[in-house]
Amino acid sequence: MNLPLVLDVAIGLIFIYLILSLLASEIQELITTLLQWRAVHLKRSIENLLMGEEGTPEETEKVKSIVATLYGNPLIENINQQSKEGVESLFRELTWQFGKIFRSMQKQESNIFGKTEQTQKEKRSGPSYIPAETFATTLLERLNIPKLTQQISAVNLIRFKEEEIKSEIIKAIRSENLKLNQGTREKLEIEFKRLVIRLDKITRNYELQKASLANSLKWMENEIKGYVISSVALFDNEEEGDSKEEFESEINSLQEEIFIDFDSLEKRLKAGLSEVIYELETGGRLYRQLRDGLTDQTSELYKKYEEIEGDIEELIGKLPTSVRKSLSALGRRAQINTVKVDQELKQFQKEVSNWFDRSMDRASGVYKRNAKGVAFLIGIFLAFAANADTLHIIDRLSKDTAVRTAITRYAGSAVSNCSTSELECIRNQVNQNIEALPIGRSSTNIVEQDKESQGWPVPRLKRILGWILSGFAISMGAPFWFELLSKIVNVRNTGPKPQSSTEDQS
Repeated sequence: MNLPLVLDVAIGLIFIYLILSLLASEIQELITTLLQWRAVHLKRSIENLLMGEEGTPEETEKVKSIVATLYGNPLIENINQQSKEGVESLFRELTWQFGKIFRSMQKQESNIFGKTEQTQKEKRSGPSYIPAETFATTLLERLNIPKLTQQISAVNLIRFKEEEIKSEIIKAIRSENLKLNQGTREKLEIEFKRLVIRLDKITRNYELQKASLANSLKWMENEIKGYVISSVALFDNEEEGDSKEEFESEINSLQEEIFIDFDSLEKRLKAGLSEVIYELETGGRLYRQLRDGLTDQTSELYKKYEEIEGDIEELIGKLPTSVRKSLSALGRRAQINTVKVDQELKQFQKEVSNWFDRSMDRASGVYKRNAKGVAFLIGIFLAFAANADTLHIIDRLSKDTAVRTAITRYAGSAVSNCSTSELECIRNQVNQNIEALPIGRSSTNIVEQDKESQGWPVPRLKRILGWILSGFAISMGAPFWFELLSKIVNVRNTGPKPQSSTEDQS
């Protein structure tokens, strides 16, 4: 068999593989759409990401609850675009019903995407792709980590107000060193209560996120300065002049000592990621100890300690052990990679995004391997249905010049007129001349196959082997065969350089 004949046979064989691969791609895409494989695989991959090595039924339910909440978040719900009216909505309904029946046959959850928060109806579909930033944002919101950070900062501010401002000022008012009459002392305490009301308002505004921590501290400093001015006016200048100067000096010293390093004070009060991670790991141990150390159970601080401890315990109850371990590791990595406390949460979100990306890369590899297996099964089915026997095709192309020439011409036309991204063009080329292909279950084709199998101990074995070879080839995909076809057609068309007329004469 000379080289031009080998090239023609190869071109014909590859062209047939290309045709069947196009059909296989359409079938696989239809199945993928009907069963929502991409969306289902993404959801399963996220569950596996959060599950880690844990596999108990209790842990599994916690993970599914977290994922269901993530899918109910508007940021993720808005990614999933689906038709709600017209013919498209009817097709979507049929698709969902088909997928539900298939999952019930496989004894899987029929309601794979959970329920909508508003109507509590089953979700018909889910997104096939979620950006890493969106996943990180929704996960941190679901775990209430930004809220927990704000709560801890608010409690720190309240404790600062109670222990470093209020208690010190009341000590100064009630100090035995101050030689005050009873009326002046009572006036000072009344003015102090007014200060406390204003300070409480500042902490409430910060707790409600109406003000930043820096502004709240500035306002506290100004309130203390205003309190000094209003308080010293209550002293009797003649009888209590010395006490007035002593009181004013002490409150001013307190104010200067507290706010002398404003940045350090803000950093100390603002909850960092380390505090959040520590509380998640220990179950709120710090705030439980602080609460137990207070004797006044009616105080604001006691109630705040109790509230934040309850929130931490509730969050821990919803978190699987694997998620807590993963978040702790990511939190420590975020701390290492940041210098400023206020940047830790942003870095933590970035670490969660990278964690998600790495996991989705592995999940994508798994999906591709599974898709390859499905493509092979579809290829086997098509090879059997179309009677595409590779061994028969090679034998027929090598012996039948007319068929070989026709297919080579069709293949050359497809390569010259179409590109890899224009597979529809190739399909049109094929539809016009499909009867020339040595496949199918026509009587002529069957007779030829039977003749070729006569030398085999088991005649049917040759045909089965040919189908398997075709199935494997079809699973390689249309783009692969089109690229290979283009290269071989170019080699065939180039051929050896012809001799010039001068060389012939010589």
